[in-house]
Amino acid sequence: MTIIEIENSLNTLVSNFNKETFIFDLLLAYGTPKSTIKRLIGSDHDKLASNGELIVRKKRLN
Repeated sequence: MTIIEIENSLNTLVSNFNKETFIFDLLLAYGTPKSTIKRLIGSDHDKLASNGELIVRKKRLN
């Protein structure tokens, strides 16, 4: 992603702020794949360390 694409995504995020989906929208704004976001929303694959916290395990790249 270019800096302009990130800036446009963040501007859209701010103008359409939603408290419930903010963290997921922020991850999307920085180019996180939609499949990763769907997995985080729909499962307990990445456990919460405490209430309100989200942990995304780092993927191993070969």
